[in-house]
Amino acid sequence: MKIKVFISSINKNLFFSLGFVLFTGLVLLFNWMFSLPVRQSDAISRQLVRTEQQVSRLQSIQTEFMLRAGRTEDPFSGEKILTQQDVASVITAIRNDLGYYRRHKLVSGNARITSILHELAGSLDQVEGDLNEFIMASRERGDENSGLISRWCELSSRMAKASGNNGPAVSRLMEKVKQLETRYMLYSNPKLPEEIVALSGEIRKTLTQKEGGISMDDLDSYLSVTSSLAALDRRIGTAASQGIAARSAKSIQTLRSYSNLSQRLMNEGMAAIRTKWTVIRYLVITLFTIACIFFLILVTSTGITKPLKVTAGYMKKIATGELPEEPLAPEGLLEIRSIDDTVNQVVKGLKEKATLARSLNAN
Repeated sequence: MKIKVFISSINKNLFFSLGFVLFTGLVLLFNWMFSLPVRQSDAISRQLVRTEQQVSRLQSIQTEFMLRAGRTEDPFSGEKILTQQDVASVITAIRNDLGYYRRHKLVSGNARITSILHELAGSLDQVEGDLNEFIMASRERGDENSGLISRWCELSSRMAKASGNNGPAVSRLMEKVKQLETRYMLYSNPKLPEEIVALSGEIRKTLTQKEGGISMDDLDSYLSVTSSLAALDRRIGTAASQGIAARSAKSIQTLRSYSNLSQRLMNEGMAAIRTKWTVIRYLVITLFTIACIFFLILVTSTGITKPLKVTAGYMKKIATGELPEEPLAPEGLLEIRSIDDTVNQVVKGLKEKATLARSLNAN
């Protein structure tokens, strides 16, 4: 069906109203469709900020744990600000974020970002393993209420009380041992347990079994616990030396490096996606608007301008005294078709009067 016939069959106001509603709806639909990738990239950017905060929190927790490792207290006690559950929750949150990124279609298609995320996940596993090992070692070391240190303090206190019965020489050696213990409890110097072992060896050499004095079994247990404590301190180490602390510090730095690289690459990628789809969105809307303008021009030309030109040409012939043989074919909008019908009726009436006038003249 031709456009002009279709327009002529309905009210023009209804046609243009429906056309405007359809145009507005399609523009809104295009805007929504092509802004989806932009909103998704914005969501990823916001999630990246939260991931970076979690990585920074994990680094803070690792640093705090390393600082507390130098004290004779359990760094994972539930009474402290930080707990073992904090480590697990932060690592789980980071791991969930990485899974979200790798599953997202805007990220999964970028091979370089996917590779960096894989490396980041591997470094996160390493950090988790180091922290778990540190947790177990710290639990084993304990504090004044648990672990090796609790047993160590209990044995030394019992021997100090009993040393008075072993003579002044043993008592002086035990006083030195207690002084070294106190220094160790304050500063956790890993060399102090070795000095304590040496002094305990001297006590063993000079010790004679006396009733109420130091028990040989207690002394042997004390030496064993002290040696275990020294070995555990070497195993834990410090950030500046070998051991769990050094490995943990290195792994958290590796995690930070991969996190920064992934953040930079993903932010660059999301910025490119936003620019691309914003340009496409406005380009599509602009082209659609231009197409609708041309369509409106076509409708106006077909339904209004062209029929009016035909009617005007027909009227010019009548104005010059010519009565066209063929009637004017009604075209365009209802109003123009009504004009064409009226013109045809006028022409018909003029033709009838002309015929009657010729008949009268002939008679």
